[in-house]
Amino acid sequence: MVQLPEELLSHICSYLRISAEPKASQDDRTKLSTLASISLSSRALSRAARPHLYRTLNISSCDSGSISQPITSTLIQQPDTAHLVHQLHTQTWQTRAELGLTNREPVPVPSVLKTQLLAAASSLGDVSARLKEDVQHGLRDGVEDAEYALLLCLCTNLEVWKSCAVYAAQESIVFDVVREAFIDQALVGTLPTSRPLQHVREVEIRHGDTEGSTNLGTIAEILKLPALEIFRGCMLKCNESTSLPQSTQSKVKRIYLESSLLDSTGLEQLLVACPNLETLSVHWGSSIVGVSRIQYDRMGEALRRHGTKLKNLRLRPEDAFAIDDNPDVYQPLGNLKELGSLRLLAVPYTVLLGGLDVSSDQSSEWLRETLPVSLRTLRISDADDVESESLDAQLLEVMKDEQFTELSTIRINRGEEFSEDAEDVGWDDSESTKFWVVLKRDREATSTTQN
Repeated sequence: MVQLPEELLSHICSYLRISAEPKASQDDRTKLSTLASISLSSRALSRAARPHLYRTLNISSCDSGSISQPITSTLIQQPDTAHLVHQLHTQTWQTRAELGLTNREPVPVPSVLKTQLLAAASSLGDVSARLKEDVQHGLRDGVEDAEYALLLCLCTNLEVWKSCAVYAAQESIVFDVVREAFIDQALVGTLPTSRPLQHVREVEIRHGDTEGSTNLGTIAEILKLPALEIFRGCMLKCNESTSLPQSTQSKVKRIYLESSLLDSTGLEQLLVACPNLETLSVHWGSSIVGVSRIQYDRMGEALRRHGTKLKNLRLRPEDAFAIDDNPDVYQPLGNLKELGSLRLLAVPYTVLLGGLDVSSDQSSEWLRETLPVSLRTLRISDADDVESESLDAQLLEVMKDEQFTELSTIRINRGEEFSEDAEDVGWDDSESTKFWVVLKRDREATSTTQN
């Protein structure tokens, strides 16, 4: 095997790369063990295996205590190893504020490791003297927060960072590292590429339990990371209690919020803070994380004012708390014609058409007059209780309209078949199932009809 070219050896090792899941699976642990064994076999195999061995550093499944003493020690003793880390998964960590609140003592760190940590912190380059001092002070006190901060400073090629939210995150040393990534951008211009978090393009923040939710306003500075394109949040809160700083101008293009709380006020703040947003996917939280007052009509207003660059919009309120007690939930988003870049719209029936009976309260032109002509895919969920013939008549008007030339797929989440003759207008429903009506434009049939 060692006789093979190193490029081929590296390609073989790439098949042992671990997944991006927060918790390391048994398969991942086996892969890591195999890569570690390969890297010890010869110098050539070491060069081939190490980039894949250290590409994803998952310490979210480490034992309690110091974040991971063997990992930390390795990165400190072999600085080039830290440059190989592209994905970092971290668990929740202890901050000084949390220790003070709970009257808990920091987890002891062996004196040898603490000496190594302090030496690594003192030699950090391309960071401010204040950050270096904060990290060293935290390390002397044994605060786990300082270890995480040092880790982020060492991994200068980091691209993906997944972590749990912590108590008083905005006061933590880790967030000093986040601020370090952008704070001098306007003054300095082009920042050194070796500064912390300069290459991070994807961040995921998960709330650690089900008894509350982390307010996006307390971690908003993450959105300002210079290379950030994707932000994922789980059990986050972005509503009337959220205050995103006016200086938050993010380059993020895709936001995915799972089991989170979002209302019209939070949506507007988010759209203003992220003017380049192209994808927004929201799955509302249930009662385990609080109540979210959903007013689709006001969300529609926010989208028309600030969401004109959106290409993909997914709204899933099926787990929202007390949805039946909120009459505003039945007011639809309204006219979406102004969202001229929208390609995919995936929403429940009530979000699109409200709680009105389409057969009596809305004309058959409603969808045709409200959907953007740029749309390529339309997905309507929770349509089982809807009078199908009335909805299908509206969809047929859209399917016939020559303005909707980009529209190629319509999916309706219900068991009943499409009641109209799709073939007559150049559409095919042969892919439908007992759960979904699937309509696809037959380009050949349409072309023949036009000719």
